[in-house]
Amino acid sequence: MKAHQTKLKMLFTATAISSAFISGCASYSESPDNISASNPASLDVHATGITSETGWQLHSPSWILTTNNNGLTLDNKSLTGNFRAEYGDQRGDLVVTVNDSAKTLVAHHLGKQQTVSSQPLSFAVEGLCLYQPDNQNTQLFILGDDHLARQYVLDIDSKNVLTEIRTLPLPPETENCVVSDDLNTLYVSEESMGVWAYAASAEAPYSRTAVDLVAPYGNLPENAGSLSIVGNQLIVASTGERYISSYAIGPTSAAEPQQWVLKNGFEIETFRAWTSGEEVHFSAFDDASGELYEGRLPLTDISPINVPVTHSVTPTAETSRVISAGDAADDPAIWVNSNSAEGSLILGTDKQYGLDVYDLTGKLKQRLDNGRLNNIDVRYNQELAGKVVDIAAASHRDLSAISLFAIDQTSGHVSWVSDIKTQLDDVYGLCMAQTNQGTYVFINDQDGRYEQYKIITENDIWSAERVREFALPSKPEGCVADDKNNRLFVGEEAVGVWLTSISADNAPDPELIIKVDDNLVADVEGMSIYHGTETSYLVVSSQGDDSYVLYSSEAPYEYVGRFNIAMNAAAGIDGASETDGLDVTSAALGSAYPDGLLVVQDGRNVMPAENQNYKLVSWSDIARELKL
Repeated sequence: MKAHQTKLKMLFTATAISSAFISGCASYSESPDNISASNPASLDVHATGITSETGWQLHSPSWILTTNNNGLTLDNKSLTGNFRAEYGDQRGDLVVTVNDSAKTLVAHHLGKQQTVSSQPLSFAVEGLCLYQPDNQNTQLFILGDDHLARQYVLDIDSKNVLTEIRTLPLPPETENCVVSDDLNTLYVSEESMGVWAYAASAEAPYSRTAVDLVAPYGNLPENAGSLSIVGNQLIVASTGERYISSYAIGPTSAAEPQQWVLKNGFEIETFRAWTSGEEVHFSAFDDASGELYEGRLPLTDISPINVPVTHSVTPTAETSRVISAGDAADDPAIWVNSNSAEGSLILGTDKQYGLDVYDLTGKLKQRLDNGRLNNIDVRYNQELAGKVVDIAAASHRDLSAISLFAIDQTSGHVSWVSDIKTQLDDVYGLCMAQTNQGTYVFINDQDGRYEQYKIITENDIWSAERVREFALPSKPEGCVADDKNNRLFVGEEAVGVWLTSISADNAPDPELIIKVDDNLVADVEGMSIYHGTETSYLVVSSQGDDSYVLYSSEAPYEYVGRFNIAMNAAAGIDGASETDGLDVTSAALGSAYPDGLLVVQDGRNVMPAENQNYKLVSWSDIARELKL
């Protein structure tokens, strides 16, 4: 699994990095008149007669304003009641602001004529911006004076108007933000340093990229301030100064901005841009005169941001969190109860503690403290001590062993049976197979080596015989066996998926059948097979982009589709990301999972932030979304 890390991607030289950060992000002595964009075009503006600091036109001549006494107003009529409103943003018919004295978020729906307020916030607000991800509830970022951005689900029809998803650390002097819904990117301005881009999706890793820095280290003439997005243009206004810069974002991003300047003496406090027909208009509050001005921005090359269609499904349930903090949950296995489908279970490893057993609602049923178990798999009808039970095998990293567990076929009770020592030094991934020749366990080492063991029942205990060895060029982990067709799929994390046989007799060398590409993004992690009545699918965790990829399980193993797992806001369940292990079954498991079940490990368990867990997704939803 990829190590959690904070990445700081800079778009400037190493000299600029050290100079900017060692300086403590102080203001710079260089004059803006001496930077590369030394001759920005002048813009004409005209006074609106409005004294509100923030305002934009819904349509000409109607203004939405944040006011000192009347909250949000439209055409001078209060939409939200009488209070001092600060900040504001809009998505469609939804407009939001902050009641400064009550410290509450206030949202108004223009179509429904509905106004709601949140519970009081526990921090002072410095800024806010809305985010509308595809096929999900509206979300909101609120910037606090404690240098944190809090991300919420915003639901005006819920008793809890705001549901916190996660928090992001921010640099000081961060008071302005805007989100590109198309790019799922949050932009914030750090006044004396520059503009930063963060992943807006709660399932993405925490990272930031410099869009541009304040001179002399970048192209911004002066302090970074208010932000707006129009089409593929990110527009930055300089707080307390008169400069406006615009950056192309998305696939057509450009390093050099377009820049303009307002009249001498203008001190921009707030700035908003919007489209009016084919033109881009803006408002800018002049702190020097205390008045809101309007103008037209002569932007060129405005275009929509074209992004690939993303298929998303939502989890039906999630398990209880694992007991261990950090990178702990790793791999699930679904045990199908042949006596009662609704009584089926999920076995999930906690690679810092042992094994957890959950029912299909995600409730913890058992917790076994067997040590650092990494991957797990199950098979059925194995004799033990004169009784037929089901069997689970897990890779034990402390013992460099295979840990074997018996599953009672009636109660589902899981009990440890034995540990089988391997010849590997650093065991990692594991999967099982079952043919008419016996039950097998495949276990790998991080150096690429695989060992195959055959389970043997003797003296009322399970032991195993090593029957085969092979290797991949580099680090593996996930693998899955197609028992009926004598096929073993094995993943090489940085390369792709290989194929060999289950049978140890005359086994062919592994053949690379699926390469890492734009569909399958390294690391290649967990994998499993959905055995459909007509078509079967190999399901693979594409950890590098937090998605799941389907291939035909038959040669030539063609790509079928991909999807991600987004939050189920109504159920209070976050999505899934950075997935290690997964498992899938086509067995009907009751009314919630009539066509089967996919279970995935969730590397970032948020809403709220907790220890890792596993997410449950109905295969019916996947089939419907991908039109299988």
